[in-house]
Amino acid sequence: MTQAAVNDAAAQAEKAAAADTGAREPASGEAVLNLEGTRGAEFSGTCFVGGEEREISGQAPAHYTFTLDGDGIECEIQKQDPDGTLKVVFAASGARSVQSTTGGGSTVNITYQNGSVSYSTTSSGTTNVVTSSSSSVVSSSTSASR
Repeated sequence: MTQAAVNDAAAQAEKAAAADTGAREPASGEAVLNLEGTRGAEFSGTCFVGGEEREISGQAPAHYTFTLDGDGIECEIQKQDPDGTLKVVFAASGARSVQSTTGGGSTVNITYQNGSVSYSTTSSGTTNVVTSSSSSVVSSSTSASR
């Protein structure tokens, strides 16, 4: 397989991953946060961009777009419901993170800075931390024991 074919296959896989999550590609200088999963799953959280705080809350599905203006972004999203699944899809400048959690009170933290996204998911006292490069498609799932 030629390098061009490999690159094309990788681009197609990334587009398919975006289609699977329902996420749209962000425009230059934007970050997109999609909260999906079980319809009606309740969440609340805070995102910080350029020193400004933005509260987010509601039920899945929900979509938020942030203008970065060269700044990074930090978001903390907490799943409120003990039932169902909350899927957090973040995308900015080629970086993508997909996190899924089922535990009530579970928290997903996402930080995007200089083309890289890192996240941690905390559920029932367990924390998972991952950092990915801007060209990675990252997916993780956590489940709380009852």
